[in-house]
Amino acid sequence: MLRERLITAVVLLLILAVLLALEQSVYFAIFCVIASGLTLAEWWRISMDTRYQMAAYAVAAGLTLLAIYVTLKLPTGVADSAPLTASLLFELGFIFSVISAFIWLVIVPFVLARAQTDRKAQPVFHSLFGLFTVAATALALVFFVQYLGSWFVLSYFILIWCADSFAYFGGRYFGGPKLAPAISPGKTRSGAICGIAAATIWLVLSAYVSPSSFGGILLQQSNLFVVVLSACVLSIYSIMGDLYESLMKRRAGLKDSSRILPGHGGVWDRLDSALVVTPLTFLLIYLFQA
Repeated sequence: MLRERLITAVVLLLILAVLLALEQSVYFAIFCVIASGLTLAEWWRISMDTRYQMAAYAVAAGLTLLAIYVTLKLPTGVADSAPLTASLLFELGFIFSVISAFIWLVIVPFVLARAQTDRKAQPVFHSLFGLFTVAATALALVFFVQYLGSWFVLSYFILIWCADSFAYFGGRYFGGPKLAPAISPGKTRSGAICGIAAATIWLVLSAYVSPSSFGGILLQQSNLFVVVLSACVLSIYSIMGDLYESLMKRRAGLKDSSRILPGHGGVWDRLDSALVVTPLTFLLIYLFQA
């Protein structure tokens, strides 16, 4: 199991590195669209009644093909000269990100606090939420690589990986009280603190080392306090994204969102944190660069 997990992680990292290294950002955009389509299908598999799943899969496939067609029309390089807000890509990403961020910030905390795991509740709401947040994430990632560059995207992903990895290993090492025992018994408060601390350290260090990184761009437009606060908030909500998916899987009686990635489960299992942090990051960048 661990061997499969490591091999899959290495393969995914190599694919990501190659796509980000290419000057043609359209290839990374297509990769994001395909991953988003798979995530949406997995989300609907978990949130919807089984009677509607086949139709939902067809819709997800259709939306993915349409998004690939639109993506192929994008410029092939990084748009250095155009203003960040002067594009249809930005306008769509902004609308979906606002809707997604509102649900993550306002509604999801109450859903997690109730910790209702015994049945599928409000399937229509959660299914529509999946559509908005997956679309927001895909649009934001394409926008990031198109306008802010590959290193911005990679440094942003490292923030999420720090929060996730250090939360896991910190929790195993320190143990202690559970973070949300009814939803995910394996997560601890000590692990969450380790994840938040690691993500904050990374964002601060990258801000001073590399002006073109996520932290660097944020620092140029604000100050150190905003960088630290952003790291804390984003890493907290990355953990919340993990908890939300765990809650949805418990309601559906599933361990993984799918088995497409050996050792990891499904695509949603790998992108659960990114689905929260990406729309929030998009709005954060807009706030300081508009």
